[in-house]
Amino acid sequence: MLTCSNIMPDRIILDMNGSLIFFNSYEIIFLKAEGNYTEIHLVDGQKKVLCKTLKEVASSFKNNHFFYRIHNSYFININHIKEYQKSYGGRLIMSNEKSVNISRAKKEDFLAKLLI
Repeated sequence: MLTCSNIMPDRIILDMNGSLIFFNSYEIIFLKAEGNYTEIHLVDGQKKVLCKTLKEVASSFKNNHFFYRIHNSYFININHIKEYQKSYGGRLIMSNEKSVNISRAKKEDFLAKLLI
């Protein structure tokens, strides 16, 4: 399988329905797990769905330091964080105004990454 490191570090290559789809990392706001599917939320408002788990898809991002797994259900692009809300155990408002929860297990590491 091709990964972003095979081409350029700011490019993500995903296998969707038998085609390789190329994304610039800034185009992806976040990914969301939906059972055995993964939703990709894009800056243009589109939502693409892959027939793969979030864990499988996230492995394509291993060399891209702009993405972080904040929850079992969410993998986000840190460049698209608009707001961090301490209430509700910690959640993020992304550039598309969607809110995503941060898991308790990931919260401390995530906040440390942001503050570096």
